[in-house]
Amino acid sequence: MQKTVSLDPNKVGKLPPQLWTFKQAEPTRFACLLQNAAGKGWDVTGSSTITYTDPDATDKMVYSRRNNNLGDLRNKIRNLHKGDQNLAVKGRKKNSILDPLVRRGQDEAFQERQLLAARDRLHGVLDAYPYGRDTSQFTKKQYYTNEATYFQKFRVGAYFQSDIGQVFLLNHHVNRPGQPLYYVGAALDTFFDNLPWATLGLPTPARDPATWPTTPDPHPTNPRRPISLRARYERELIWLYAQSLYDVMPVYLDGAVNKQKYLYEEIINKIKQKTRDVRQYDYLKKMRDMSWLPATPARPSF
Repeated sequence: MQKTVSLDPNKVGKLPPQLWTFKQAEPTRFACLLQNAAGKGWDVTGSSTITYTDPDATDKMVYSRRNNNLGDLRNKIRNLHKGDQNLAVKGRKKNSILDPLVRRGQDEAFQERQLLAARDRLHGVLDAYPYGRDTSQFTKKQYYTNEATYFQKFRVGAYFQSDIGQVFLLNHHVNRPGQPLYYVGAALDTFFDNLPWATLGLPTPARDPATWPTTPDPHPTNPRRPISLRARYERELIWLYAQSLYDVMPVYLDGAVNKQKYLYEEIINKIKQKTRDVRQYDYLKKMRDMSWLPATPARPSF
């Protein structure tokens, strides 16, 4: 899972606190992976402080948020192989600054911590309540609020029980940790209020997902791979949730238009221009027809 270091002096990023936890638990392994014999290289002195000292530089420059020169470190990393025109060769060359972080990522003990962190992040989303719509505001718009009095009644995990649904939640929370509960709330409202269930030939789902039937889907999109009605309901909900992320469904976060809306539109346009990413875009568009969700979805155990 990606971890970042923020260049914003008011933010930290996810990498420093995770490295700090790792250093406290296994200081010897931390030093072996990230530092040389003289103690130069990457270091953390707290959950919000990460530093890098170049072991080979004559000036022994210390890069840190306190010194306000993490941007210089980023440029230094990018310029290590700037003269290499062959991208294939350039990609295979070791980067002396990032190589210790690569070794850390390959370490099984650290990988275990990554998995535990991902588990805790996912369970945090699944155990939360989707944000609800405040109908007293912007009556013609979808206005969602994180005020507890507007929380929806059932937890996110009661709806998203399949692997694919939880992958979407985890990915969204990694990239935009403040947004999933808004978008799940919006997807649920569309799911219950706007989907033409009669046209789909399906009974209207109850608000309580625990009561969704596990009987076979009466109108499967792929008869050769039938799924349960409960899985079909979740599939339709996942589609709406994914659509809200990638098709820019207008969701209002606490009264303000989502500032990421136009960014998402720009990203989608760029994705269409890249062959590799077009497959991902088409995949999202075809999710409505997917029939490979598990027939008896269950929350994964870690």
